Amino acid sequence: MTGIDDKVFDETAIQASSVFAIREQTNNRLVAAWDAPADHFSVLRTYLGAASYVTGAHAFKFGGALSEGPRRTVEQYTGDLTLNYNNNLPSQVTFRTRRDQREAIKADVGLYAQDRWTIKRATVNAGLRFDWALRVKCSTKICRRADGTLHCIPLAST
Repeated sequence: MTGIDDKVFDETAIQASSVFAIREQTNNRLVAAWDAPADHFSVLRTYLGAASYVTGAHAFKFGGALSEGPRRTVEQYTGDLTLNYNNNLPSQVTFRTRRDQREAIKADVGLYAQDRWTIKRATVNAGLRFDWALRVKCSTKICRRADGTLHCIPLAST
C-alpha cells in the first residue's frame, strides 16, 4: 500500500473546527493549532542494469537506470488562518487554502558507457553519460471553506 489514495486528514472534523493558529512573532510561539500540516506520499521505483566485456588490455562497460513513480502532497489547515502578534499586538493575518497535488516521475533515465585501454604502463579511460527526465503534474486542487462547506477547484490537469 503506497498511501497515494488513502484519506489523509479527517476533513469533517477540520471543517467543523473553529480553532485557528495564533503565533507570537517575538518568540515564534504557536498556540491553538498547527499552522503547517502536510502529508507527502511517494513511491519511487528504480530499475538498474549493467554489463561488462573485459579482455587483457581492454575493458568496456555500459549500463543504465530508470526511475518512475507517483507523488502526492496534501495540505489541510485547521481554521484556514493564522493570527500573528508582535509584542501581544495584532500584526498580521495569514489566510490559507487547502491543496491536494498529485504528480509523477514518468521517466528519469540515465545511460552510460565506459571504455578502458591499457598498453604497457599507460591506461586511457573514456566515458559518455546521457540523462533525461520527464515529470508529469497530474492534478492540483485548491480548496476554500465557506459557510462550513469545502469548495474545491482543479487548477491543473495533465
